[in-house]
Amino acid sequence: MTITVEEHLAAFVEYGEEHWRGEVQRLIVDALRTGSAKHEAFWRDFTKDFDWLDWDLLKQQAQPTAPRTEQLVAEAFKSQMPGIKSQAQYDAAVGALEATRLVINSLLNVDRRGELDAQRALELAFDAVRKATELTRKLEEAPEAATSDAAKQFKDAPAQYQEVEIHSQLTLELQLIRSVGALNDWYASTRDRRDKIVTQSMRNELLDAIRAKRNALAG
Repeated sequence: MTITVEEHLAAFVEYGEEHWRGEVQRLIVDALRTGSAKHEAFWRDFTKDFDWLDWDLLKQQAQPTAPRTEQLVAEAFKSQMPGIKSQAQYDAAVGALEATRLVINSLLNVDRRGELDAQRALELAFDAVRKATELTRKLEEAPEAATSDAAKQFKDAPAQYQEVEIHSQLTLELQLIRSVGALNDWYASTRDRRDKIVTQSMRNELLDAIRAKRNALAG
């Protein structure tokens, strides 16, 4: 049995207008990503009375983006290195990965001196992973000892593991804002969550979307 768009969206009404609007926007973005002019025309006609929609922002969100190296690394670490529990361990592991790259590049370039320097850097990186793990486990056993900002690095989970979800949530919330005042309130109230987006390219993308939204509302 074929379900119409109206029937599909009706299932979201009971969860509130915000969820219903969010699903409308998700369907539009998915349609735009197909590149089909017919699909875009359908949704423009279907939503012609939805003055709350920001089509410029939706088209921006639908644009294909190149894979972010930082995201790929985070996904690989999360699946292949489940022992990483803290931000300090994650940062140390990234340092070890970079040192490994330097060693291999030196080998490929037949750079003996560079190879020796990179190997020393790799040994230090492994030591950093070891120490980060020791402190992380100590704080797992005695979490009350983590009272300083520095200690949080050994207690908090890697921000890179949750920033994609936070970025998506903030982007969706941004689309639902309809006034400059509401945008200002939202911006002030979401600072803590925005700070958890640590990958610079993702931060820039969100800031660009916020500026575009502010300009659209002001205009």
